[in-house]
Amino acid sequence: MNATSFTLAFPWFLFAAAVFSLGLCHGSFNAGCIESEREALLQFKLGLKDPSNRLSSWDRDVDCCEWPGVICDNLTNHVLELHLRSLSENEYYGSNATGDYYEYMERSTFRGKISQSLLNLKHLKCLGLSNNNFEGIHIPKFLGSMKSLRYLNFSGAGFGGMIPHQLGNLSNLQYLNLEAAVFSLGLCHGSFNAGCIESEREALLQFKLGLKDPSNRLSSWDRDVDCCEWPGVICDNLTNHVLELHLRSLSENEYYGSNATGDYYEYMERSTFRGKISQSLLNLKHLKCLGLSNNNFEGIHIPKFLGSMKSLRYLNFSGAGFGGMIPHQLGNLSNLQYLNLEGDGYYYYEIYVENLDWISNLSSLEFLDLSSVDLSKALDWLDAMNKLPSLVELHLSYCSLNHKLDFSHSNFDFS
Repeated sequence: MNATSFTLAFPWFLFAAAVFSLGLCHGSFNAGCIESEREALLQFKLGLKDPSNRLSSWDRDVDCCEWPGVICDNLTNHVLELHLRSLSENEYYGSNATGDYYEYMERSTFRGKISQSLLNLKHLKCLGLSNNNFEGIHIPKFLGSMKSLRYLNFSGAGFGGMIPHQLGNLSNLQYLNLEAAVFSLGLCHGSFNAGCIESEREALLQFKLGLKDPSNRLSSWDRDVDCCEWPGVICDNLTNHVLELHLRSLSENEYYGSNATGDYYEYMERSTFRGKISQSLLNLKHLKCLGLSNNNFEGIHIPKFLGSMKSLRYLNFSGAGFGGMIPHQLGNLSNLQYLNLEGDGYYYYEIYVENLDWISNLSSLEFLDLSSVDLSKALDWLDAMNKLPSLVELHLSYCSLNHKLDFSHSNFDFS
């Protein structure tokens, strides 16, 4: 069944690029990218040094919505996302790449400068430049004027100098990652670090035991190493409590965009996590972010115990290979601001809900993606979404919403 894309405007939130299975074809809406935005991207490209010519297809003769790293709105064709990340060291070796990582960084990562032409991307929500080498240049102050941004990831991108206070103007920002850059803050946080909490180290080691790790990505998760230094683990600089756990793998677009060789299926087989999710995570009492996207958990159910992790604000299981019914216990996560349960797009494990009563309890939720989750039995989905006071963005692509939609009693209008 084909799908169409449309946007619903609410007095208090926006359905951004929500795609519903209504039996209509959305191809007719796509008339190519916006000319002014194509020019902005080409100016941005001119400012970059691209030693491996990754942006060779960024050309005026090609629709910029088809350029690698660029994602457009299906209806308006405005550029919504720009992702030009490179591989981290762990991702590089986890992909069974040959050669030294330093050589990869030299031949494949972006350098140069960030052009002010980005200001012409008035609808840009996501900007990701992680794991590049911008050779210590300052983060541009003009980024503070890009008020549409909700996601900004410069993790390990090689910026330096003082973080510009203008970033404080990004009132819609939901995700900010400036990890691994050395900034002139005049303070040394090293003296605060006394090593990770022993009980949390044990919890992570128990979690590791439950995983199948074919490429041995977690080989450095060892008792002799401070767990705050383990790949994927982020701790509070002052208290050393584990705050974030990110063990994602590459999406198909990221894999081919990184100039990796070999088939993506082979990469998935040799590099992604499988296994089970240990209840030891309950001992991470301060965990705010849990990300396991683009793995293959082979259709196991999302654990019910996650509903007891009340500190969680960010939960991303997009394309992680979970299946079965989504547990209603997730409705207990009253602090959750970001929830992505997008169904697996590679192995196609069936994941579904029977109702969405539980989701109306997530009063802090700002972002929700249930794309490819079967909602055919959730006749209450519209009422449930209508009860989320903080929701800003909702994605429902290919959710088998085949029943008649009645918007007459909802709090929004079409736009």
